[in-house]
Amino acid sequence: MTSAFPIPAPSLFDERWVQDLLNQAERFLEAGEEDRVASALLALPPELLILLYFDRPQKWGRLSAWLPTLPSEADQRHWTGSSGLHLMLQASVFLDDVFAHAGKLTADLRVLDYGCGWGRMLRLLYNRVRLSNIYGVDPWPPSHERLEEHGVRGKLALIDYVPTELPFGDVNFDVIFAFSVFTHIGEQSQRAVLGAMRKRVAQDGILALTIRQASYWTVATWPDAATREQLWNEHINGNGFAFASHGASEGGHQTDDYGDVSISLDYIRREWKEWRLDGVRWHMTDDQQITVFLRPA
Repeated sequence: MTSAFPIPAPSLFDERWVQDLLNQAERFLEAGEEDRVASALLALPPELLILLYFDRPQKWGRLSAWLPTLPSEADQRHWTGSSGLHLMLQASVFLDDVFAHAGKLTADLRVLDYGCGWGRMLRLLYNRVRLSNIYGVDPWPPSHERLEEHGVRGKLALIDYVPTELPFGDVNFDVIFAFSVFTHIGEQSQRAVLGAMRKRVAQDGILALTIRQASYWTVATWPDAATREQLWNEHINGNGFAFASHGASEGGHQTDDYGDVSISLDYIRREWKEWRLDGVRWHMTDDQQITVFLRPA
């Protein structure tokens, strides 16, 4: 049934206030001052930045060329199980929550994307944080191949699957986030990653990460039904943690500590002693993950 009041497609790029922001970003790029792009775009609604990735209007040709290209839909789905506008909007909702919970919106924040993949989240930081303060790490070499191929900008590094340190010297981060990382790594890797992060989060900084709840095992298609029932019971009636390894594979993740995971909040409060649980968010746009916010204990 067609609505009697169709929603028009707004052309906000025709509005003077939007054009002023984009024109300022163009001037910074023309002057070779790419580190100031975020300060020009800080007032730009994140969804408009997303549209620039799909439309790339030539009126702002420098900015359109400066923004990284997007990987193929096949690559997007291979990394995340989804693609296109919905995937980018899902990422934007997550980042909105992260920066709102951090309690400050300034281009001077130092931000680390842990498990950056092909750079979906990194692309959406360019109107939030100055380029010199954007960092990303990932342990999977194919991720770094895509980052380079598509011109993703920031300070990017390969990291061990079970790290002891972050690869950026003595830099302390105001915001660290890990989207769909702790949904896949086992206890050994989780402890290592949390320890490396704790060493380099600012004392008033924040860590945001997504986790799955026990309900995940009721909708998952792997492993078999009997194993999923056992995993659900481990989460609900055990210690609040359930993990099924995918196993190391050639061309895939080279560790047995990678798979599917569910974690309870009680487990986090009990086991992650260097961190204090500071909040939880959930959205129907990504109904099998919740975001937990942590601060240094």
